Amino acid sequence: MAGDQFCWSPLHHAAHGGHLNLMRLLVEAEAPVDAPTLHGATPLMRAIESSQAACVDFLLRAGAMVTAENKRGLLF
Repeated sequence: MAGDQFCWSPLHHAAHGGHLNLMRLLVEAEAPVDAPTLHGATPLMRAIESSQAACVDFLLRAGAMVTAENKRGLLF
């Protein structure tokens, strides 16, 4: 899937914005749940940063890695 200038995929944007139904559609269409942005952030990290608890839960159930690190070595 294509991303924007910072390599945010549609799943990153949906997770950050709390769009759970869109996230379901994207994952059903085989969007990679651990795709990194330009700075190494995953959709799970974006959901955590924006306090989207339902999206965090969904991504965890979809198999998102909890040990992923961004390019600064930060875990979420």
